[in-house]
Amino acid sequence: MLAVAPENRLRGMVFWLTGDLNGVAMPWTALIALAIALVAIMPAAPQLNVLLRGDVAAEALGCGSCS
Repeated sequence: MLAVAPENRLRGMVFWLTGDLNGVAMPWTALIALAIALVAIMPAAPQLNVLLRGDVAAEALGCGSCS
């Protein structure tokens, strides 16, 4: 989308992709979506923690110097 975007809208698109919500009429939609995503992912958080899986698994997943 960035490659075909008009030049006058490109800056706003890049800022939006990096998390800037300045000038958004209703930032509540994004905040509500974030809250729902956090509540949904919390039960799976221990399984997603690479360091709890052990050194070998952590290294295999790209976390060689994490511990």
